[in-house]
Amino acid sequence: MTREERLRIQMRAVQCLRAIKRGCTYQELSLLLGASPVVLNRYVKGHVLPGIERAERILEFCSRERLAEQVKQRLSFDEDGFVDNTALLFDTDLLAAVAELIAQRFPRANKVLTAAVDGIPPAVHIASALQVPCLFAKRSREIGVRSFVESRYKLASGQILNYFLPSQALGRRDRVLIVDDLLRSGETQAALMEIVNTQRATPVGVFSLIRIGDEGTRRLEQSVDCPVEALLTLDPIN
Repeated sequence: MTREERLRIQMRAVQCLRAIKRGCTYQELSLLLGASPVVLNRYVKGHVLPGIERAERILEFCSRERLAEQVKQRLSFDEDGFVDNTALLFDTDLLAAVAELIAQRFPRANKVLTAAVDGIPPAVHIASALQVPCLFAKRSREIGVRSFVESRYKLASGQILNYFLPSQALGRRDRVLIVDDLLRSGETQAALMEIVNTQRATPVGVFSLIRIGDEGTRRLEQSVDCPVEALLTLDPIN
């Protein structure tokens, strides 16, 4: 293991600790991780890095399921049951911890693609973890950009969903991970997939922080040849 690889593992462990610390006390973490509260506090505050063995133990503790529970704790719901994920999208420590996990799941991606605007926070963190460019499609054309690839996707409601991406941003040699904050109907992700297909790039996966029900996932899986995943699944509103 190179020095850079060791340092990356240690930094990931600190990010995970910072993310889960908001949901429990240092004493509770101490019992779970076998390290004193004082030592854990020093890790979280950035005064010292954990040794490689302890860092690996911390990462094992910060499983996909535990991070999903942290995501759920950041959500709130209005009186009609609609989800508000503002606190989640503002939590850079948690998004960074999730990003490292997803980067390991899709290591072949050399581009991350999302839709403006709520998809940008998780996509930027995942692209950073992968050390690749982050692209985001917009609902309107940017002044000064000469050439765009356009997705015109017809929604179930009959409306047309338009997204634009500078055409030079994506090419046939690219392996693309599509990222979004929320997957409900799957229509936004399908519109992004149309951009990928138009540019003859290769989709390697579709990832969302939150999935509402399974209908959107099933619809996407019928039309794409790559994994469709979410960290947390919530029941749809009746």
